[in-house]
This record gives sequence, structure tokens and C-alpha cells, in this order.
Amino acid sequence: MIKNILERGASCGQDEDNGLTGGRIRLICPTEEESVWLANVDVEKWLTPYSPNHLGENYGKGDHFAGKEVAFRWAYDGEADYFVLEIAESEDYGNCLRYRTAEKSVTVGELNVFAEYSWRVTAYKNDREVAEGEGRFKTAKSPKAIAIDGVSNARDIAFFSKRLKQGMIFRTAVLDGVTEQGLSDALLKYGIKTDIDLRNSGEGSAGQGSPLGEEVNYFSLPGSYYVVTGASIKDPLYQQNMAKAMQVFAEEKNYPVLFHCAIGRDRTGTLAAVLEAFLGAERDDITTDYEMSFFSDAGCKDGSTPDVMIARIMEIYDFLSEYGEGTLQENTAKFLRDIGVSSEDLESIRRIMTKREK
Repeated sequence: MIKNILERGASCGQDEDNGLTGGRIRLICPTEEESVWLANVDVEKWLTPYSPNHLGENYGKGDHFAGKEVAFRWAYDGEADYFVLEIAESEDYGNCLRYRTAEKSVTVGELNVFAEYSWRVTAYKNDREVAEGEGRFKTAKSPKAIAIDGVSNARDIAFFSKRLKQGMIFRTAVLDGVTEQGLSDALLKYGIKTDIDLRNSGEGSAGQGSPLGEEVNYFSLPGSYYVVTGASIKDPLYQQNMAKAMQVFAEEKNYPVLFHCAIGRDRTGTLAAVLEAFLGAERDDITTDYEMSFFSDAGCKDGSTPDVMIARIMEIYDFLSEYGEGTLQENTAKFLRDIGVSSEDLESIRRIMTKREK
């Protein structure tokens, strides 16, 4: 799976002297003081500050929530044949992004949101390390869009907590229009191993296997949507399918997992809301992720207005909030146990999706 990075200007001046004799590397940006926005300008303005149902002019413009890239820049007062840039969430640079360049800058895309990063630049002369500079930066909390060509309304659900692993569970609209480039995006860039299809039989390719190919695990599990509908999350048939979907999430071998319906808003939004609540999301996290559908082509396809649809997603929030006497997370876990998900499977999902403590 390939990770990427962001953009945000500024000048800093983080210096590092490691006893190497080739000169000094001065890191220019990103800086340790700033919180870098990976969301684009439209999304950043909408989120600052966030208030449900205040999309403004963002509705109906098509898919326009793609994240920004980040320019990493540095200065060096010695001689070097090339530089190596490393970026990682761990201070020991395990599982880091690594780039080799003759320039003093690299632009990277798709870093994790709401994360803390270390980055360092090493200068090489005659293939020998001659200088090193190291710094840190953090990324702001915002929904994390992903790009699969031919697929609308695509993003990572784990944007709202620093404790959750990103790059594990994705939500999208229908996959039937995926292009050859989109297949490469899904399989190589994001490493998708499992496709959960929430559509009913007769909707496009529903029930016929994944458009991503035979190597992708495929589960046809027609999904519920909202609370006061004919396919309510209170309906035993749809509860059975939701329980089966949770069992898919409980198997580590299935990850990364992608789930979708037709437009990626209603059935997909319902399952996302339940998953997010179970993983620790609060109301604004759930509604933020839900409203991001209106920044997409698919999410606006049926002409449903945000004010009407926000009331629908709030039905789910209220239903789960009132399901027991605990927190939203505790009550959602109780709901999932009551519809047939074992405590062992719930614990497995938590373990798979939670980062290990440093």
C-alpha cells in the first residue's frame, strides 16, 4: 500500500547538527508549529469551524474534495549529489515514506490526516552521508478523500481519531465505472482486498462479483438505510446483513476493506455511521463524514438536499445514543451485540483498527 503527503507554505528554520562534516541542512517547511491541512480550500473553509448543514455553495459541483499535496523544502550549505527524504509517524522511522532527489524539495500526496509526523533529510556525497536535518509537523483533523479513477464519493472512514489506523476501511459509491487506472489505484495504491456491496440484486453488477477483479473478496450484503424507512436498521433482515458485514471487518485477512452502495451516501452512510460510532466517533464526526458526500457527483445525483438528508443521519445518531444507558460508543456496541455480532468479533475490529501504543 502506498501512502502520500500535503502542502502549506510557511518558513521555519528547524536546524539539526549531527556531527557530520558536509555542511548544515535547514528544514524550511512544513514547520513544527503549524498544523497542515490536507483537505482542499473548499473543505477547509467548510470545516473552520464546522456546523452541520452549512455547505454553502459546495453542493452539486461534482467530486471536488480531493486532498492537497505537501511541499517539503530544505536548504543545504554544503555539496551533495543527492538527498534522501524520509517521513514517518514513528520516531524510529519504521514503515516510512522515502524519496531520493537531486533537488531540495519533494511534493508528496495523501498523508494521513490528524497525525503527527517526523521527517528528516540526509545529504549524500559520493554515496556517503555528509549531513542530516530532522523536524516534525502535524496534520489537521479533516475527512480524508481518496482517489480511485471512475469511482465517486471515495474516502477513508478513520479520519476522526489519532488512535485509529488509516488506509484500512474505505467508503465509496458504485464501482461499476472503475477505469483501468482506477483498478491500479484500488489494488496497488490502496491495496483493497475486500469489496462489501450493499446494493440489492438488480442494481448494476450487484451480486455478480467485484468490478475490482476476482482476486478481491466479494460480499453481497444488501444494506439498511436510516431508521424511519422501509429498509430501517431496525429491520431484522437488514440487521442480519449488518452483522455479517461486521464479521467481515473482524477478519484481519480481509483488510483493507472497501464498502459501497449505489451513490455512496445512504446505505453506505448508515454502515459508516454505525462503524464510526463503534470506533469512538462523536456526533460532529459522523455528520462531517456524511456531509462529505455532497462534495461528490454521486452523493448529489438524486437531487436530495442536505437539509433533508442531515435529518436522516441524525436519526441514526439519536437511535444509537438512546439505545442504552452508556456512551454513544458503548450503546453502539450493545446494538451490534443485540443484532448478532459477537463480543469477540467486536474486540477483533477494535484491535485491528487501533494503533499500538508507542
